[in-house]
Formats: sequence, C-alpha cells, structure tokens
Amino acid sequence: MASDHEVRVRFPIGPLEMAAGCPPSTLCRVCRKLTIMFENAKGLNIYALYALYLYPFVHIIPVSYFTQRSLMKVTLLKYTKGGTDLIAHSARVSGVPDTIPDDEIVRMIVDNDYSSALEHISFTFDLEDISIALSRELLEHRMASHTARSTRYVEEEAFGYFTPKEFLKNEEALKVYTDTMEYIKKAYANLREIGVTRESTRYILPLATHTNYIWTANARSLINFLGLRLCVRAAPEIRELAKMVYEEVVNIYPEIFKNLGCRGINLSVCPENAVRDSVQGKDCPYKIKGTKGFIPTKDDVRVRKDW
Repeated sequence: MASDHEVRVRFPIGPLEMAAGCPPSTLCRVCRKLTIMFENAKGLNIYALYALYLYPFVHIIPVSYFTQRSLMKVTLLKYTKGGTDLIAHSARVSGVPDTIPDDEIVRMIVDNDYSSALEHISFTFDLEDISIALSRELLEHRMASHTARSTRYVEEEAFGYFTPKEFLKNEEALKVYTDTMEYIKKAYANLREIGVTRESTRYILPLATHTNYIWTANARSLINFLGLRLCVRAAPEIRELAKMVYEEVVNIYPEIFKNLGCRGINLSVCPENAVRDSVQGKDCPYKIKGTKGFIPTKDDVRVRKDW
C-alpha cells in the first residue's frame, strides 16, 4: 500500500503525516479518501483527534498498517475495444434480430446468461504484489491465461509479503509473523551466499511472498470470477483483488458489469446455502429475512412454496 501513497506531507501538529500520493483535492486510489497516518498504533492520540476535528473528511490509519502490509496494485494493460459492437454482431450471427439496438442486446445477453458472445472480449491485467497463495486461487479460474514472475530466475532475498488483517489486530501474533518473515529472508540470503541456486533456494519462500502476474481473461470468465470472489465468504486478499478488477472493467464496459456483484446478486438466489451462516459469511448483507435486500438461498427456494 505504501507504494500507492507516494508523497507524505508532514503535518505541523505532531507525529502525523498525510498520505498525499494524491493531491489534497482528490481521492486516493487506495483508501478512496485522504488518509492521516499516526505513529501511535495503540490508539488515537491527541494529535489524531485534533486532525479529525480539522479534517473530518479524512480517516485515521496507524503507520504500521502501511509499513507492514502492502496492498496489491491492478493495472489494466489491454482490452478489446469496440466490444459492444462485437458482442452485438456475434449475437446477430446467431439469430438476434437486426432491429434490436446494440446496448439492448448486451443487456439481454448479460441478464439472461446467453454469455458465449461475451467470450470475444478479453482483458489483460498486471497484478502486482499479490501473494503466492492468491496466485494459486487464480489458477482455479481455468478459462484465463497466466504468466507469473519466476522465482527460478529472480532474486527474492528482499521479498515483500502479504499480512492478513487478523495479524494486524493482534500485536503478539504480528510480531511472530513478521519475525518469521525476517528469519526466512536471512535464510534465503545465507543459502545464496553459500552457493545454493535460486532454483533450490526458492523452496523456502512462504505462501505470503509477493509475486507479479500478467492475467488475461474474457468477459464471461470475469463475470464468473467476480460472482465467486466478491462474495463476503471469499478469502480477503482475493476479494480485494476482485473489487479492484471490477473497478477497472466497469469503467470500460458498464453495460456488461455495472449490475454485477456476488452470485447472489447475479442470480437473485444465493448458492452458498447453509455456509452463508458460517463465520466467513457473518457480514453478508443479503441474508437477513424480512429486509429489503434479502436474497434467498437455493435451500430457501426449495422449501418455500410462496417465493
């Protein structure tokens, strides 16, 4: 995350600094608002409270959050241009009448899941600083192309790594975690110094190690990816990635992606069933019956005759 907050402007009111990779008049691409970081991670000190009074539009973040956890970066390298015309043309080849406007054809295809035509549109992303663990989850999305940074040819002595939020909430656990990472870095360096090849030394690297990916997927595969990974039950790191991918593609083709979300939203029924009530699903906003946003599960639909 620190790399995305490129400039830090020191406040004259104590141990505060503003992450100003974005000018004060704009929103930061990471936190979506101006950020004040304070050095006392144990609580809001008087300077932080004063900053909130002066700058109510900011939020307060401990410096340690930025120094101990790097946020991935998603860059859209290339995409199919003229995609709406291409989808509509392919749909007309299969029999859709010429009288229907292009944008209506696209909406019909997305809404009714006639989605083979969406495969003609592809997107290529540069995924920076994702963990090796996340890269393995990406491989579950098979209708995509993957190119990863090679630990066989790239020195990883100073590897970056992902820190789960759970560790950030537990000072003792965080120390164990960061100490372990530093130990592995030193072990990597020692092995290289005594002549062990990168090819063999890489086997001590943890799943948290950052890697870079070039990832290409078509629109149909992305809809599947987003439906699965925007769910609150998805692993936090890949859910974060899904949100960033969504922000990129919805700006390019809102007619395809703007109404998409988790599978419950996309299908108007949640296929997670009983596991929606698991620990990972406790924050699902669509599971409370009687509320406006309630989305039934498949099990709900099976047992209720009045849906």
